[in-house]
Amino acid sequence: MNMHRLSPDNDTGCEVSSLDPGHALPATALQRLARMWLREDAPQMDWAGAVVGEQTVGARVLLKSTGVLAGLPFVQAIFTELGLCWHWLWPEGGEPRPPCEVGRVWGPARSLLLAERAALNTLAHAGGVATACWRARLLAEARGWPGVLAGTRKTTPGLRLVEKHAMLVGGVSGHRFDLGDLLMLKDNHLAVVGNIAKELLEAARGLREEFPALLIEASGGITEENLPNYLLPCVDIVSMGAFTQSITALDFSMKVDPELGGIPECLAGDTDPIRRQSTF
Repeated sequence: MNMHRLSPDNDTGCEVSSLDPGHALPATALQRLARMWLREDAPQMDWAGAVVGEQTVGARVLLKSTGVLAGLPFVQAIFTELGLCWHWLWPEGGEPRPPCEVGRVWGPARSLLLAERAALNTLAHAGGVATACWRARLLAEARGWPGVLAGTRKTTPGLRLVEKHAMLVGGVSGHRFDLGDLLMLKDNHLAVVGNIAKELLEAARGLREEFPALLIEASGGITEENLPNYLLPCVDIVSMGAFTQSITALDFSMKVDPELGGIPECLAGDTDPIRRQSTF
């Protein structure tokens, strides 16, 4: 059974970003994560899955809370691992109005139920991150602040790629991906090395004089509630760990629907998923 992705229905009325950050995700990383999540959820025989068997069924993916849809490439990787077909009714970055059907998936009943929890958990978490970023971005735009909102390395272990991707979907910068990105000196560096501020003062002055456009970043203890205090003309970047540590996951469910029947002919007849990855 081949996996496919089609463009969303034309009558959804959703707004779609012109930039799809999913194109930058490494296929090998998506595969690795999908396999890890599936193995975590079913490390041994799935007896309930054995009961439903291999008959082909269809299911609807439903969003039940307000937010931004994110994480579709990761969910597709899960579906691919299990040989499922899918069709998204809303695109990455869309803002469906719940309760809303956002997608459909078809395949052997046992495989579809095996994919259910990993797929819904991914959508819920990625959507929560993207929604938090989206709200902060709207707040900054409403105040006319021209700077950049960014995330931090305060990500969930094992989920950094998912959360950084969700930040981009929500309209903020992923910022540093690891310790090697940029130079950042914090309180623990001071405790180990000493007075770094005094040692770097002259260098910082020289850089500011030579590069008047040097970027200034505010970070540390910033939340959605106190964010307006940092949206100042002299601040170029505001980075927030709250984008990943203070989120509310979105509420999704997957419902098997006999009315969906078998795999639609339009899906079964196309065996090239790569060709359809830019159709939103």
